[in-house]
Amino acid sequence: MSTKEKIYQIIDGLSEEQLNGLLTMLTGYAEIIDEAQDNAFCAKLYEESKDDDDGETVSVEDFAKDLGISIA
Repeated sequence: MSTKEKIYQIIDGLSEEQLNGLLTMLTGYAEIIDEAQDNAFCAKLYEESKDDDDGETVSVEDFAKDLGISIA
């Protein structure tokens, strides 16, 4: 019996209340995975940005001007 079949067999034996609890747990689990992937992506971007740092700074006004934005 495959893993998927075993899971289906377990699910078939659960009550509606148990299924609601399982749904909540699975939704939370999916969000944790998404958040972990997002955190890893952000950490990678941060590390890459440290490598690109040439030590120069730009004022907010000059940055906005370069983007064509008026911040009067």
